Amino acid sequence: MHSISRRNLMGSAAALACASALGRAQTPQESPAEPPPPAPALNQRTLIMVRHGEKNADDPRDPTLSEAGMQRAAALQRLLGETRITHVWTSEYKRTKDFVAAVARKNEVKPEAFPGRDPLGLAERIKAMPAGSIGLVVGHSNTLPEIAKALRAPLSNLAGGTDLREDEYDRLVVISGIRDGELPSLLELRYGA
Repeated sequence: MHSISRRNLMGSAAALACASALGRAQTPQESPAEPPPPAPALNQRTLIMVRHGEKNADDPRDPTLSEAGMQRAAALQRLLGETRITHVWTSEYKRTKDFVAAVARKNEVKPEAFPGRDPLGLAERIKAMPAGSIGLVVGHSNTLPEIAKALRAPLSNLAGGTDLREDEYDRLVVISGIRDGELPSLLELRYGA
């Protein structure tokens, strides 16, 4: 006569319960008690905003990225990973264009320059992105807060109440649920080189 250990008995009972539940799950139901939950809204748009990386002192009007700025650009590319960016906007300055070049190349998106003095015009372009789009804006300490405000997602902890701090290069902002007539969600993060 074979004896069954408590461990084997418990394992057999668990396997039987799982098999029974799986069988019930595969049996068609006559009519569901409640309709399935609605699919997430597909008409929303998502925006990721970052400031360009650290800059050199080589040109007071249009400086290039420093070594630290190039490392931050590589950190952004790693952070975004497999995120499918559909739109990329930069200002007219080379530090923003250079900062996002690798991300744009990877996503096969041609960056579109917007005048740094027209953040409200850019906000309108963002609102007009096709449903399901993910945009990336690389801007400046004074333009990013204006864009976020125009999208009804004001940023926190601004220097003097209006701009990012001059030494603040590590803030990454995600605005999701950009839809007409609704308040979007705002997520403010830090990332590093």
